[in-house]
Amino acid sequence: MQTLGRDGIVHSQKGLNGGFELGRKPTHIFLMDIVHAIDGKGILDECVAGFPDCGDEHPCALHPMWKEAKHVLLEMLKTKTIEDLNNEMSEKWNFIDLISEEKNSQPNTTNAITDRNTERRTSGN
Repeated sequence: MQTLGRDGIVHSQKGLNGGFELGRKPTHIFLMDIVHAIDGKGILDECVAGFPDCGDEHPCALHPMWKEAKHVLLEMLKTKTIEDLNNEMSEKWNFIDLISEEKNSQPNTTNAITDRNTERRTSGN
């Protein structure tokens, strides 16, 4: 949290009512800001296989695939904000809640079948 604080992503308040809060509006905190604060700016520049001399001139076997995947990842990190994530998660949680409500409102067919079988045995049918 200290590294996030140093980069102005969060602010901390000490004391009884202390804690952390966002240092900027959620629409102004990009995922790349968080990655850079925690892992440094060059984290995605290293060879995914760990070869120190890997690059466009001397690529390892994974270099072309990593280069393509890294481009997609960097675009997402540069454009996605924590506000975007919050909205996406809210939609998913709403969907999960809706499914749970529907599931809970439907009769439990397993218990209904068990109850009918019990009735048949006790009534002699």
